[in-house]
Amino acid sequence: MPEFLCRFSSPTAELCERINEGITRKYYKLRYLLKNLSVFYFLYRYFYFMESYQLLQTIYEISKHDSKPETYPCKPRELILRLMQDWFLIQQLLQELEREKLISTVQQDTLVIRITKEGIEKIIELQSILST
Repeated sequence: MPEFLCRFSSPTAELCERINEGITRKYYKLRYLLKNLSVFYFLYRYFYFMESYQLLQTIYEISKHDSKPETYPCKPRELILRLMQDWFLIQQLLQELEREKLISTVQQDTLVIRITKEGIEKIIELQSILST
């Protein structure tokens, strides 16, 4: 092998190793960050999920004393007073529950919120899970 190739092959191989090590370190850092991000996203969705069911539980608690809880017209002020949360957040959670068909909302003079039979069944199911 010519001498000039040997002179350049060693530093080139060393440089390639350094580049590979750097790429490997960056890959593992990125992988670690993505793993933590997925855990954070899971926790965020879990607590958001819990907030929406806490709202459903509150609606159930308000309406359960009525002879037909599905027909009880729950008002926004009842929710705001019981939950002590911002109305904007409550609206988002109401929309989520309505998408799941656990509540229904109707705009009359004020917003009227009614729990559905599916919502009542879901709350009873969650209560039985949490009590065990």
